[in-house]
Amino acid sequence: MKTNLIVMGKTLYLIALFCMPAVFAQAQDNPGNDKDLSREDLEYIIERDMPKVLGENNVELLTQMLQPNRGNSLYETFDGNKAVNYLFKGKDVVYGKECDKELYPQGQCDVVSGSSNGEEEYSKFSFNNNLSLADIRFSDRPAFGPAKKVEISNQEAFYAAKKFLIDIFGISEEEIPTAPSNASNPYPVKTVNMAYSDGAGSSGFLPVEKLVSFPRGLFVKGGLGWIPGPGRLKVTIDDQGINTASVSGWADLSGYGLNLDPRDAKSRRALVSELATRLQDEGINSLNSTRGVLAIALPVGAKSPIPVLRVYAAALERDLDEKSQGNNASSAGVVLDIPLLVSIDESKSIGDGE
Repeated sequence: MKTNLIVMGKTLYLIALFCMPAVFAQAQDNPGNDKDLSREDLEYIIERDMPKVLGENNVELLTQMLQPNRGNSLYETFDGNKAVNYLFKGKDVVYGKECDKELYPQGQCDVVSGSSNGEEEYSKFSFNNNLSLADIRFSDRPAFGPAKKVEISNQEAFYAAKKFLIDIFGISEEEIPTAPSNASNPYPVKTVNMAYSDGAGSSGFLPVEKLVSFPRGLFVKGGLGWIPGPGRLKVTIDDQGINTASVSGWADLSGYGLNLDPRDAKSRRALVSELATRLQDEGINSLNSTRGVLAIALPVGAKSPIPVLRVYAAALERDLDEKSQGNNASSAGVVLDIPLLVSIDESKSIGDGE
């Protein structure tokens, strides 16, 4: 029997990302960063840590980024009826008033089984799928009972999640990234532990779930390889199988690049200056490192995704040990998406650092 009690233990609940070595810049230690930086110093750090693939002329690079391999639109592949039949397997279900009777792949719908109150099993499936953006979520809260150890390996968890996302949610296999052949950790999987104590001095941790989490991947030819796309996938697996799954922020790519001209690519110098201004506008004048990756994103309010430089900016040094982290007070940093084309509306897209 499954349990609805999940407590975080020593194993951290982390989001595992596939690294794209060709486009990630590795920051070095930055000495003397205990006070606000001058504009010159700020630009030095940004320039130092910016991906080497970005040069003063990025027309060829943007030409490649505007033509990634892409799968079929989720609008075409998602089947609400198929998902409901699989997820609820003949259980009594209640459809929300907003559901289309045909459960076409577009629109919004909530489907539930059981009661959200009490200790019995409760399952919910919801989707909001329009012509430009899709979100799909499933959760199965088990009946109350003792926790059980999850036995599957990280590899087994990844491939089970991948099969589910393709077969049930309609995700195209072409947009599920694969790790490099030499990756030390080829599977974006973490273990969720439950802490326990018997009240008599004996305590420990029980692995109760596997978390599979990764961004949408788009493969770009010409040496770039996999870059993050607009959307994220998460699946959790316990001893009984998949108990939660989500597709979030999955933007439609059918119109991507149609009205964008790679000749409008920004230079490296222009990107450094723009990022420095953005950081100063946000009041971020103390900076130790930045990390940049090329990506395709859907800015807030935009109708179609755009190519961006995604920058993670942190005030603390990277790779600090736990003691050093405890002795430093700082925010988690920020994530900025900088459009790579001058023709794109420069609206900001800022979020908390992950």
